[in-house]
Amino acid sequence: MEPKTNFFFSIIIPTRNRPELFFKALKSVIKQQFNNYEIIIIDDGSTVQNKIQYQDIVSNYNNQHIKLIHLIFRPNGHNSSFTRNYGVELSSGRYVCFLDDDDIWTDKNHLNNAYKSIINQTETVDLYLTNQNAIKQDGTYQNNVWIEDLQEKVLNTLLIDKTGTYLLNTQNLLLSNGFCHLNCTIYLRSFFMNINGLDENFRYEEDRDVYIRAIDQAKVILHNPKIIGNHYIPDKNKKINTSTQLNSLNKYLYQLRTFDKGIIFSEKEIIRHYCIKQKSYILKNISMQMYNDKKLNLSYIYAKQALATRPNIKWVCFTLWILAKKTIKL
Repeated sequence: MEPKTNFFFSIIIPTRNRPELFFKALKSVIKQQFNNYEIIIIDDGSTVQNKIQYQDIVSNYNNQHIKLIHLIFRPNGHNSSFTRNYGVELSSGRYVCFLDDDDIWTDKNHLNNAYKSIINQTETVDLYLTNQNAIKQDGTYQNNVWIEDLQEKVLNTLLIDKTGTYLLNTQNLLLSNGFCHLNCTIYLRSFFMNINGLDENFRYEEDRDVYIRAIDQAKVILHNPKIIGNHYIPDKNKKINTSTQLNSLNKYLYQLRTFDKGIIFSEKEIIRHYCIKQKSYILKNISMQMYNDKKLNLSYIYAKQALATRPNIKWVCFTLWILAKKTIKL
């Protein structure tokens, strides 16, 4: 059910103990050349001093369309899935957008372009997708992280509307090697709620999980290939967020859960095939890591799982090689 509101967009910004970075994110939203939106900031239990800084930042804007919500303190926070879902629950816009507190939107016309594209459709739009830069710690760019590669793979063969936006389907999107980051995704609020939002059991890969579920269920998907923001890749040496706190094996486990969910629950066969393929890659990576760590028994276990998930001759040979090595060692 759609909320009663005059807002077209609700922008959800989760944050925790990073007021300086958050200020840049908030400022990038305020600069948007579109006024029909609200901003909901979910502070996930910051320290007292940081909480004061958040309040000072928001009060300086004196904007009644900005809501700052403080959650109670928990040592590890409530996690970003919970905070974003909570922000959506409190929102009243027809569409919801997300922005990480350490990233920014750089295109002042992002929301304006999205609005024009959405209202230009005869059917209700479920998803509106764009792109962003991925910037490393040294200031250089990492290419083809999200869905930028669609430009050369599919967009050149499709028709475009006057706003520069394409009407895509699930098959088109799965041609990309990546997925659309939450910073670049706009959801019809009721659609987001119908797919149960972000999975709060996830502290990593939650954005990929919801993307897979969204493109499985969405009926109308729009994509504007413009770069609308900057995502700053976290410093691996600093344990400041979930991505840098988890080691590679823990990340693989979250990824396995993501693709297992897709295999079991997806309605579209093409999504299931995609998830099976991705799961096989993760199982192979785990097997290879165990092999490099000289844990041959575990390497063999995951090699067999990868082989059962998506067999091929090359991996049959590798699995037999591990079996021979561990047998000789015994």
